[in-house]
Amino acid sequence: MNSYSSPLFIFNHEVRLKILELLLNGPMTQTQIAEFINISASEISRHLSKLGSSHFISKDDRKYTITEYGSTSMRLFGPLKFWFDNSKYFNNHPVNLSDDFILQMDILDNAEFIEGQGFVMIKFDEMIKNAEIEVFTMTDQPFPFGKENVKAHYILPPEFMKYDLNPAESLKLKEIDIRFHDKLPIALLIIDKKTGSIHFPDNTGRIDFNFGFFSSDKKVVAYLIDLWNYYFNTGTPVSYYDKSN
Repeated sequence: MNSYSSPLFIFNHEVRLKILELLLNGPMTQTQIAEFINISASEISRHLSKLGSSHFISKDDRKYTITEYGSTSMRLFGPLKFWFDNSKYFNNHPVNLSDDFILQMDILDNAEFIEGQGFVMIKFDEMIKNAEIEVFTMTDQPFPFGKENVKAHYILPPEFMKYDLNPAESLKLKEIDIRFHDKLPIALLIIDKKTGSIHFPDNTGRIDFNFGFFSSDKKVVAYLIDLWNYYFNTGTPVSYYDKSN
C-alpha cells in the first residue's frame, strides 16, 4: 500500500491533486500546468511521471491528458476528501443519505460553512428577505419560513400538526404546498432556486441548526434541489387544514 503506484500515494500530495484537477478541464502541456503551480520544472516533471506510471494520466505529443481511470478516481476521491476535511463536524453529525447523494457531497466544498445558531438564524433572515418567487423549507422543527405574497413549499414530519400553526394565514403566503415525510435526515432552505442551505442532525437525531452549509453556487443549489425533489416526491401530499392527517 506504500508503493509509488498506490492510488493512496498519488492522492497524498497537494501538487499531484492540483495537476489532476487541472487536467479534468482538458489536456495541457507541462508549461501550461506550471503556470498554475509555483514549483520548479523538475518537480512538476517528477509528479507527472508518477501520475503517468500510476495510469492516472497519459501523454500525447506534448500534452498530458487525464485517463478514464484517473477521472473516475478523482470523482470517487472528491467526496472522501470532503468528508475527511470536515471530519470534526461529521464525527458528530451522521449522514443518512443514499449513496448517490453521498457521492456528490463534495459539491458542498463550494458552500460557506457557518457556525453558531445566532449566525445561522441571521443568514436565514437574510435569505427570506431576498425571496421573490418561492421558498422551499424542509425541517423537523416548527420553523414556518415564508414571506408575504411568496409561494411556500414545505416538507415536514407528520407530528408537525401538533403545533397548530397556520403559516398560510400568519405569513400571508401567496400559495402553500405541504408534503409529510416520516424520515427527514436533513433540513433544507432554498430561496427562488438561487440560494440555499443544508443542515445535518446531531448524534441525537435532531437537526442541528447551530451549523449549516450556505451557498448561491449553481452546482450547490442544484444538489440541494435534487435532495428536495427526492424527499418531496416520496412524501405524502396533505392539506394543512386537514387535521385528520
